Amino acid sequence: MGSIPVSVHQDAKKSTLVVIPLLMEKKKIIEIFVDLGFLVMAYLLAFYFTSNGVMSAKAWLFFQNTLPFVLFVQMLCLVLFKVYRTVWEHYSFLNYLGLFKGLGLGFFVFISGMVFFPTRLWGSPLVPLLDCLLAIFFLSAIKTLGSAFKEYFVSKRKSGLHVLIYGAGDAGVLLLRETRNNPKLNMKIVGFIDDDLQKKGLLLHRVPILGSKADLSDLTQKFQVVRVVTAIPSRQNDAVQKMEKICQDLGLEHMVMGDIVKTL
Repeated sequence: MGSIPVSVHQDAKKSTLVVIPLLMEKKKIIEIFVDLGFLVMAYLLAFYFTSNGVMSAKAWLFFQNTLPFVLFVQMLCLVLFKVYRTVWEHYSFLNYLGLFKGLGLGFFVFISGMVFFPTRLWGSPLVPLLDCLLAIFFLSAIKTLGSAFKEYFVSKRKSGLHVLIYGAGDAGVLLLRETRNNPKLNMKIVGFIDDDLQKKGLLLHRVPILGSKADLSDLTQKFQVVRVVTAIPSRQNDAVQKMEKICQDLGLEHMVMGDIVKTL
C-alpha cells in the first residue's frame, strides 16, 4: 500500500486547526444564549415576586420595553469581567467572582436608572436587587451543573488502561483532570496511592485513595492495573526511582507527568 503524501497530512492538520476554534465558538454561542434565557427568567421573576404574583398590564409592558436594555447592560458587564473568556467546564472561584462582579455592576446600573429616570412603572425598588440575586443564582448553578455533569460522565468512562496515580496531591489532581479531558491518553484512573497513610480511604475528585506503594501488589491484582503514573514531572527524584523499581518487580509500566506531556 502506497504512503500518504506529506501534503495530505499538512492539509488535514490545517483543517483540524480551523475546525477546533469553530467548535469552541459554537459552544460559547450556546453558553451565551443559555445565559440570556436565565437572565430573562431572573428579570421576569423579580417583577413577579415583588408584585405578589400579579403583574399589571402597565408593569408587563414596562418589563417588555426595558428587557432589551437590561439584558444588554448585564451581558456587557459580564463581558467586561471576562466571564465568556473562560471554558465553562473549568470554572474556578475567580471565575465565579468575575460573574458576581459583572452582575453586581449591572445591578448598580439598574439602580442608577431608577434614580435618574424615576417612574412608577419601575415597580418595587427590590426589583433590581432580586433580579441581581436570581441572575447570580441561575448562572452560577447552570455553570456548576454543566461542569459537574461533564466530570461525572467522564469519570464513568469504562474504556482505557487501568492506571494508578502515585501522589494524591495537587499534581495528582492535575494529572487526573488531564487524563479525563484527553481520551487520546487511553487511561482510566482507578485510584490514587500515597505515602501519607492518613489519606487512605478518602476520595479525591470522586477517585479513591487506595493505599500506599506497599499495597501496590494487591491493588494491581484487584484492579487489573497495568500502569502507574507518578505525579512528579521528572525522573530525577528518589521517590520516582523507588517506584520504578517496584513497578519493574511487579511487571507494571511506569510513567511520570513529563512522559504524559510528551504524548500530547
